[in-house]
Amino acid sequence: MKPSLARQAGFSLVELMVALTLSLFVIVAVSASYLSGRQASRKLEERIALQQDARLALATLSRDLRMAGVFGCAVPAMSNLERSGPSGVTLREGVAIHQHFTPEDDTEAFDPHGPLGFRTVAASGSSWMKNAAVAATGPMLVVQFGQGTAAVVDSQPKVGGSGTVSLTRLDTLPPAERGLSGNARLLAIGSCSRLDFVKVGQNGVVRGASAGIQLTFPASAALTVGQANGAHRWGSLDVMRFVSRAYVAGSYQGRQGLYMYERAENGSLVGPVEIAANVSRIAVEFGTINACQGAGAATKITYSTSPADWRTVDLVRLLITVESPPSSNTPATSRQYGTTIAVRGSNLCVNQAKVLGEAS
Repeated sequence: MKPSLARQAGFSLVELMVALTLSLFVIVAVSASYLSGRQASRKLEERIALQQDARLALATLSRDLRMAGVFGCAVPAMSNLERSGPSGVTLREGVAIHQHFTPEDDTEAFDPHGPLGFRTVAASGSSWMKNAAVAATGPMLVVQFGQGTAAVVDSQPKVGGSGTVSLTRLDTLPPAERGLSGNARLLAIGSCSRLDFVKVGQNGVVRGASAGIQLTFPASAALTVGQANGAHRWGSLDVMRFVSRAYVAGSYQGRQGLYMYERAENGSLVGPVEIAANVSRIAVEFGTINACQGAGAATKITYSTSPADWRTVDLVRLLITVESPPSSNTPATSRQYGTTIAVRGSNLCVNQAKVLGEAS
């Protein structure tokens, strides 16, 4: 007997259309979910990348700003500003500052009466950019400090008589960030009472050929060591590389970022060097803690973009703007990240009040 034709019938046209429609809805929903998830993932990746750029920029600037104005035992920001309490106690005596060479330009200059290791300068026409210019979106932040150290090893202060300073490294194989290279040209020679800036090869200062590092000064620029005012204290005498750097946000060769210029060890001007990508702007404010009149004084922080007296600056507040480049599907997005840095070379008034309270 032949099978029934009804049992061999397939899907009807209506059933097929319903199945295709339902399948299409499922595919569209899955595709939309996938695209939405991919877009969210892309945005998250962009956000993480921007955070990493901002973190790198803030970490680099914070590291140098904490060292601004610090040259071993000689910390001009702490010493030149003689803040006293009601009892007349002076926390630090003055540091005599001498510069033994004529700076080639502002990149080599250190102003003992002004910014004391950090300042902002106009980017347009700056001597920092004489090799290659960044299309800056704001001013440049200049930071200066001493890096690496070498100790005077002679038992007698030769610097006081013959004018020769014999030095040796503190470490046998010092790390690059702490070692003082024998090729360093710009040097800071500091103690707790005096700070000398010298350039090897200028004004009669020459490098010797002895073991370690040897510098010879002419009689007209001899370093004095002893107990007299303005003389170096023998036990605290160090020689450091004079680090002078400038940071600026802007565009260079079509790439947005944070760029650094620096005086290299051999005296040449290096830069721009990209520190972090996608940085579109840096905003800087300088804060002073006004609580220097004893332990019971109220604490007040005043911020300014242009301090009346740079020597009073205790804090630096940074605001970094990072911006993702636009694409065909998404517009450019920007985010801001900030931090506040306590300048190591400052004499924070909160600490001063505590010391003054204990001393009175």
